[in-house]
Amino acid sequence: SHQERSDRWCNNCAKCRFVFLVLAPFMARARLVGIFGHDLLGDEGQLDGYRELLGLAGHKPFECVGEITECRVALRMLVDAPSWSGAPVVTTLRAELGEWPAERDAAAVLVAEQPRFAPAAYAEALRAMQAGADRQLAPAELP
Repeated sequence: SHQERSDRWCNNCAKCRFVFLVLAPFMARARLVGIFGHDLLGDEGQLDGYRELLGLAGHKPFECVGEITECRVALRMLVDAPSWSGAPVVTTLRAELGEWPAERDAAAVLVAEQPRFAPAAYAEALRAMQAGADRQLAPAELP
């Protein structure tokens, strides 16, 4: 149920913010909000936490989150996305973030490493999914 899914996310920690941010460019807003039970990018109370993830304030959390560059690439992808560009957190952080990752750094974030120690069937499925993703969003198409 919707309640059971949203109970899995506290919506007030670095892990929730990070996962929401990096999934947002690849999911419909309504679907992502439905999974979390809250629109983290629509909630200005999340700004300080997102500033830490983006390296704009405090210290980037250590556990359960990706790198600053990954967060900045995800935010950059949202800036021109019609369903996300007007979200309060996106518009505020866009104005605060003075420099976007270099194009080659952004492209590197979107490349999946080859699977290690995975059964052959799973490794092949991942390669097929990556090939499809590469066709949908080539690094040169980043906003």
